[in-house]
Amino acid sequence: AISSFLLHSWLCKAVATVCLTSCVGSLYTMAVLSFNRWAISSFLLHSWLCKAVATVCLTSCVGSLYTMAVLSFNRYCAICKRDWYFVLFSKKKHMALWVAGTWTIGLACNVTNYFGWSGHIFDEKIKMCFFDQRGSLTYPYFFISVGILPPLLFISACYVPIMRQISVKIRKKSQTLKMATKKDTQLVFSLLAIVSIFTVLWLPY
Repeated sequence: AISSFLLHSWLCKAVATVCLTSCVGSLYTMAVLSFNRWAISSFLLHSWLCKAVATVCLTSCVGSLYTMAVLSFNRYCAICKRDWYFVLFSKKKHMALWVAGTWTIGLACNVTNYFGWSGHIFDEKIKMCFFDQRGSLTYPYFFISVGILPPLLFISACYVPIMRQISVKIRKKSQTLKMATKKDTQLVFSLLAIVSIFTVLWLPY
């Protein structure tokens, strides 16, 4: 059950990454290589294209971050709260609910741009269509407080007891525990590395 849920979660993360690299990344590259001429003309003449690119970007970023939060919570339950794991992650319907929840939050963080709260524009700072940071003073705070900070804080809250539990296991001399701890530690540190890189890259922006 553990491997099945992780597989579905990593698949969701891969889908978000493919959306960003294939759609957003390719258009970003074209904008940079054309010194914005292609991007400005295309996005101004075809506003639907700018909205589509921004929607994919915002939804995928938030969905990816919340997927990492779910993965962290999954590891927390598997390592620290085994009873919780079998209640929250043991069935296929649980997987569907977690996956649907992460992408619903991603869509919710962007859908308000279609109803006049903010909007989608070509941002020359990042050479890509994004939400209009000057169109509304409140939306950027909403996006950060709903789409960015909660999953990052939640991930941190999950990792603290995980690392404590791993340190306790390491001190025990059982060979079986050592093998299990090694696998848990490798997975935990891989997730931690992803979150850390994401956070560092987002801080300047």
